[in-house]
Amino acid sequence: MHGKPMWRDMMARIEGPVVADIAGVLAENWVECCGEILTAPETYKPRRKVGSVSAFAVKSSPSDRSTVSRVLFQTLIEGANAKVRVATPYFLPDKAFRQGLKRTCGRGVDMVVIVPGSHTDQRWVRLASRRMYGQMLKAGMRIFEYERGMTHVKMLIVDDLWAIIGTTNLDNRSFEHNDEVNVAFRDGGVSARVMQDFERDLSESREITLDDWQHRPVWEKLIGSIAWILERQQ
Repeated sequence: MHGKPMWRDMMARIEGPVVADIAGVLAENWVECCGEILTAPETYKPRRKVGSVSAFAVKSSPSDRSTVSRVLFQTLIEGANAKVRVATPYFLPDKAFRQGLKRTCGRGVDMVVIVPGSHTDQRWVRLASRRMYGQMLKAGMRIFEYERGMTHVKMLIVDDLWAIIGTTNLDNRSFEHNDEVNVAFRDGGVSARVMQDFERDLSESREITLDDWQHRPVWEKLIGSIAWILERQQ
């Protein structure tokens, strides 16, 4: 790597009937963006069962005012019984979602979130995100900043049963304004495999404690005081 920070992302191979659902989301978005209907045989694969894992695709799009991704994420998190694991490059939940996160932590659910550290492609977003760390940490959430480079991993694991991977970030722009697609799996084996990646990234991250946050640099506190503008734009 010649001393350069790495870019951490997640890749997954998905097979089975859910692939046709993902292709349908792509085709719909392609028509909207390019005005072309995808009809080639390679676009739509036969719907053949390849295993026993339950999975479904979830899309959100401002074109049809769909916010299903937000509903899915918030429902699973607020319905968690024991454990929530989140990895997201942009952690800027709005007030309603923050209240849901705090309620979940308040019930004793073990919640851990991995976000980018100093290696990020959106420094202002990171500052706006760090501004809200205090209330999350006080609620019981544990926050880790990935240190090896920029992390663009987007995953949610709930109770070692549900696993979601895809394009959605934990911010209002992603939930309300972007075209997004995710695949949700309800399977302990898949969740365990995704958890392996999460644990690896966790080992390369630094935990931010409430004391760390309270003693962050003065310049960051000053900039953070106006970073709420970014939050309102999300």
